[in-house]
Amino acid sequence: MKNYRHSCRIHLTVCAAQIVTDIDNTILNSEPRLRRTLQELGLEELLPELLARYDGVKALLKPEEQEKFYQLFLSERYLHLDEPLPGAAEALRALREAGYRIVYLTGRHDAPGDSMRRGTELWLVEHGFPHPGDGSTLLRMKPRRGMDDRQFKEEALRELAKLGSLHAGIGDRPSDIEAYLHYGIPAILIRGDDRHPGDGVRAVAGGVEVVRDWSELEALLLRSG
Repeated sequence: MKNYRHSCRIHLTVCAAQIVTDIDNTILNSEPRLRRTLQELGLEELLPELLARYDGVKALLKPEEQEKFYQLFLSERYLHLDEPLPGAAEALRALREAGYRIVYLTGRHDAPGDSMRRGTELWLVEHGFPHPGDGSTLLRMKPRRGMDDRQFKEEALRELAKLGSLHAGIGDRPSDIEAYLHYGIPAILIRGDDRHPGDGVRAVAGGVEVVRDWSELEALLLRSG
């Protein structure tokens, strides 16, 4: 990973070396929002199973339940319940100060009349994260709710590559890592508490940096920079 730090401090918008990160369960824990959504739907007993698998919503909820679930979970209604992961804000601020542009690349959607942008930006500000208003941070969101996350992220990465080098990509799901690898971006898988064990994660872990928390991740990126 090439050192862009000193030159980018002065000319950030020109060299724009970028660190890309997912949001949900990468910089924050969305379990409280998930729990509250299930409570409202009378399905709280499904929480342990939903936390244990990536495909839990499609596997465990009926089609009509899925629609109601996403209308609540993927809205601004309970975003305030999301909890920042320890060290995430501090690490991203340190990386920004080191001269990197921070890019949030998320499956959250931003469609006219159906957007999670305002709530997402307010949450970032409230919890001390780099945010789109600081001049060195971007927030890329799906243009519509139903768009495939992998498709969206690969298209977004292609556009981001035109703005500057992509120094690293951070995520918690195999689909995140696969999207980064597709464009040859150094990928970092943050495993957290291993709530999602399984072949999907292990399959992409070969040749990918795997970290357990943001302090480890920060040290890795600043050392490699």
